[in-house]
Amino acid sequence: MGRPGDVRGVLPALALAAAVCAAALGGEEGGDGKAGAGRKEGEPGYITELVFLGRMEEAGRLSAGMLERQGDDPEGANGGDLYFYVQGLVGSGKLEEADRFSAEAAKRYPDAPMVRVTRLSVLRALGREKEVYDETGWFFNFYNRKLCGKKDADPVALSCVAEAVQHENTDSAKQAFGILTKVVNEGRPEFMPARYWLAGLATERYHWEYAAKALDDLLKQDPGHTYARLMRAELLIARGRYDAAESDVEEVIKRAEGTAEAYAIRAEIAYAEEDMEALAADVGRALERNPLSLRALALKAAMATEEGKGYAREEELAARYGKRQAEFYHMLAKAVARRRRLQEALDLERKAIRVDARYQPAYYEAGVSLLRQGEEKKSYEVLKQSYKLNPFNLWAYNMLQMLDRRFVADEMADVEGGAFVIRLPKEEAAVYGPLMKRLCEEMIPEYEGKYKVKLKGPAELNGRLLLAVMPDHDDFSVRSVGTPNLGALGVCFGQTVTIPSPRDYRARMGEVNWRVVMRHETSHAYTLQLSDYRVPRWLTEGMAMHDEGLPEYEWDKMLAYARHGGEDISLTALNRYFGRPEGRRDVELAYAVSYFATWWIMRKWGEDVPYKMTVAYGKHGIGAHEEVMKEVVGISVEEFEKGLKEELEKYVDREVPLLPPVSEKMLDEAAERLKGKATDLEALTTLVRGLYANGDVEKADALLEKALEAHPGDPVLAAMRAQRHLDEKDPEAAAKLLAGSVKKAEKARFWNLFLAGIAEYQAGRPRKAAKLLEAAERKCPHCIGDANPARASLRLVLAKALAADGKEKEAIEALKREMAHTNTSLEAAKYLEELARGRGDVAARLTGLDRIADVDPFDGGARLRRSEALLAAERREEAFEEARAASVLEEDSPRSLAAMVHAGAAMGKAIPKETAEAALSAYRRLAATAPADRALEDHRKDLETFKERANGE
Repeated sequence: MGRPGDVRGVLPALALAAAVCAAALGGEEGGDGKAGAGRKEGEPGYITELVFLGRMEEAGRLSAGMLERQGDDPEGANGGDLYFYVQGLVGSGKLEEADRFSAEAAKRYPDAPMVRVTRLSVLRALGREKEVYDETGWFFNFYNRKLCGKKDADPVALSCVAEAVQHENTDSAKQAFGILTKVVNEGRPEFMPARYWLAGLATERYHWEYAAKALDDLLKQDPGHTYARLMRAELLIARGRYDAAESDVEEVIKRAEGTAEAYAIRAEIAYAEEDMEALAADVGRALERNPLSLRALALKAAMATEEGKGYAREEELAARYGKRQAEFYHMLAKAVARRRRLQEALDLERKAIRVDARYQPAYYEAGVSLLRQGEEKKSYEVLKQSYKLNPFNLWAYNMLQMLDRRFVADEMADVEGGAFVIRLPKEEAAVYGPLMKRLCEEMIPEYEGKYKVKLKGPAELNGRLLLAVMPDHDDFSVRSVGTPNLGALGVCFGQTVTIPSPRDYRARMGEVNWRVVMRHETSHAYTLQLSDYRVPRWLTEGMAMHDEGLPEYEWDKMLAYARHGGEDISLTALNRYFGRPEGRRDVELAYAVSYFATWWIMRKWGEDVPYKMTVAYGKHGIGAHEEVMKEVVGISVEEFEKGLKEELEKYVDREVPLLPPVSEKMLDEAAERLKGKATDLEALTTLVRGLYANGDVEKADALLEKALEAHPGDPVLAAMRAQRHLDEKDPEAAAKLLAGSVKKAEKARFWNLFLAGIAEYQAGRPRKAAKLLEAAERKCPHCIGDANPARASLRLVLAKALAADGKEKEAIEALKREMAHTNTSLEAAKYLEELARGRGDVAARLTGLDRIADVDPFDGGARLRRSEALLAAERREEAFEEARAASVLEEDSPRSLAAMVHAGAAMGKAIPKETAEAALSAYRRLAATAPADRALEDHRKDLETFKERANGE
């Protein structure tokens, strides 16, 4: 559609690849890979390089001559100096100068597409919609007059047309993508703007994988391309790759320290990491260099909201850009959305849409915010509108596909409670729905009492918390972030908790406790809402780990790493590690130290102090560590961090007989020490451990043998060699090697005792193994199966040794201790249930079966046995729920299930109508599968009783 007289709209079809998924970008590298290499003043590209280096005054002095050169090169084929100089003016906040300069150029060269597209870029930057519309019309007319149908059409002119019309409508964007791709692949690879425009189009349209490839190729051709590097940094931030983004930013600052956008992007990273001091500093630097930087203005407004202030001045400055003020609201919305302040982000995206009804990024982000708030119906409609405006956006497409499971395929079911709704796959509802409902009925009152707040949930659920259980990890990831590659176990955005189906945990990791994940993520909902979404990451994660309900002693190895590796455990560093790990263990380290910090706070100042801190952060804002510490515990951040470090050191030295994981720093230091002394014991030990950890077993074995020759009596080296004997299925050799170090068990090292016990058990000497393992457990009760180098559970092997020695009662007690020390241990849980069943110990049997249901609720046989145990414990309703789950899973015989139903029916009338109906349905199905089964015939009276109960009589 267009105005009368315009020949515009969708470009006529060309013999160009206009599909979204185009061929991979090609192109040659220019010269020695440096922008402007060998160029001299007056040559094409020289001013562009000055702009990229931030030398705008020098570029400005040469601008008049640049206009004169346009006469010799009216198409602008060899450069883009004019275009990039004007972008530099806009990036410096010199809008009037950019307007004046581009208008003069367009007046002098009205038919030069490179000049006209430069003018158009300024009009867009100023948000002057009517003039943008008219200028875009010129390109439609120009295309139809001079380029349409010509196989040899000038690639520079085609590129300018593509850049000009890409915002017109969806079809124009697709056509522009095809044109630019063809120009880059087959046209003039030295023409930088085409490649830059292609990357920009793909970035703006959320076609991010292609954008990343385009930018990488452009920077290979011109590593000094400042604007491409900044565009890539912005893309990397959006994908959560802060390290890589900051690397690009630092490269720009090093080359052109006056570049305002570089500081604004770095400030965005600081805000995401809750570093308010760095945020304020870089926002200030950006605005010094460009008082009209939209990103910096948006982040300054975000800072104001953190302090409870308004940002009218920033809005007023952003209004200088006309319709582009929508970008200001959008950038501010994305900034606060990273802080999970989703309603605020949604309101800002709506403001952006009011400013510019065609601003497609606002629709997508609004849809995401609605989805994360649990407003699925509204989100579905907004995301459809977003995808209509931008079919490049694969993230919106993925989310719509995921929501189709509910709104089109009707594959999801709701399990409702008074304060919550669990949304889960229909086909799995009977398997774990009742388990999750019982958890929520226990957990939510517990959390409400602890945090003194009732949660606010989605409006479409009447304010109840939404717990979304997605069919698989891909759907979980897409619902959370739009792509199927999120590595988390669960996500909380405040009003919603999202986890993948426990079936996914079973397939991916084997031992993940869905109950613990649900408790952890729901805890976040309370701390987020209690603090008005201002709780720092270290505190909310620390509290959530305590709220999991079981101690997580597996963190001990990471606490030892923090103690011995000299890692930075300041509050700022902990927050940074969660989102931007500097080493491969930093995320683990952040969780471990956050858990320890909250444990120390509760122990030193009181159980309710983390709660008080959460409230205080809500009052003072994120990053307000100093104010919170002084208000709640009366000390400075420096004193707190010093005390935390000292307490951690004391704890590790006293409680943790574990060698820490080996860091790169430790490996480097060890290698350096060995240069001076080839037999340095500590260095040899560290290097051997590092080689094993990195999978270089052959080198590690060889170095270990040399180390043992130099230090034959060292217990750590002996333990490592014994471990290798065990790996090689030679327990006798391991036992012999360790015998000398465990004669005095209480003085021996934990790992020597433990490995000696494993070796003795594998060698067939269970009584001796049990004594060694009991000594090891006394030395380190914290150490569990999942954290030791033998890859075996201490207490599971101990239980097997005790049982083999005829001490089944003691074996059961060892396994119960295992359940109390870890959230998983599926094999130990199964063995506990087996031993307890044989001894008729219903309580211990349920301890094991409960853990199996928490780790693997799809084990039909275990669910049936749990039903039997629940009946024996007279927990009838739960027994029927378990029977129903077992019948859905169909992993055990109908006869066993029928007998269980019969036993339940005989126990009395305390069976709810809904449960009776479900039991009757299962009973009838089993009768139909075995009509001649005598046991079923004998239970006919019970069937009639169930009928009466189902009818409410």
